[in-house]
Amino acid sequence: MRWEKDRTCSFPMKAMMESLLLFQEISESDFRKWQFDEESCRVVVGAGTILSRLVQEVFHRGYSGMEFAVGTPGTVGGALRMNAGTKDDWIGSRVVSVTTLRANQGLVRYAAGDIAWNYRSTSFDPDEIIVEVELQLQPSLSGAVHEKMNTLLVRRKESQPLNFPSCGSVFRNPEGHSAGALIDGAGLKGMVHGGAQISEKHANFIVNKDKASAEDVLALIKLAQDKVKERYGVELQTEVRFLGF
Repeated sequence: MRWEKDRTCSFPMKAMMESLLLFQEISESDFRKWQFDEESCRVVVGAGTILSRLVQEVFHRGYSGMEFAVGTPGTVGGALRMNAGTKDDWIGSRVVSVTTLRANQGLVRYAAGDIAWNYRSTSFDPDEIIVEVELQLQPSLSGAVHEKMNTLLVRRKESQPLNFPSCGSVFRNPEGHSAGALIDGAGLKGMVHGGAQISEKHANFIVNKDKASAEDVLALIKLAQDKVKERYGVELQTEVRFLGF
């Protein structure tokens, strides 16, 4: 069986699958799947799983490999599609295989080498739904893993506005530059539009300070792009994805 793409239901992978017709082999539980294999030190996890839960579960089972994602919001599927990570480590480096659902094709399984893992992007088609991923972990002493996770989390809390809702980093870092530094240099740190604000802690974050609308956030995104282009001649490319715009 196959599913046919309905143009009214085109959206990236989410934990909830409203208004989507799936063939019988797929159920909502598949997107929250958990399957650890202690012999191979691998885990198969559904794309709808909250990323922070995966990080904690891996740690509590005595494995390492996901520490870099501590404090990162979103789902496993979202992290895969964006190749989430730090400048030194990213989720694509842990992948063994990924199973997706493609329109008019059904389930497709990719080996990690079949996927292009780029900076904050991958080669998955926009309408391709990530179902599950198989990750390679390593056995580890819990003390060492816990120390690394704490160090990373403290660093994130010090440098990122985790006390306010946000969509994470807004722009990709242009080659040789920091997007946040460029926005700060353009004098926009702390700039407010409606209920949204370019964070005073890290200018590559736009936070919801007071019931911000999507339009408020978009206005600040456009302002940052215009001012950085005007001052530095650099075009900022968004890292976030837009729905309905």
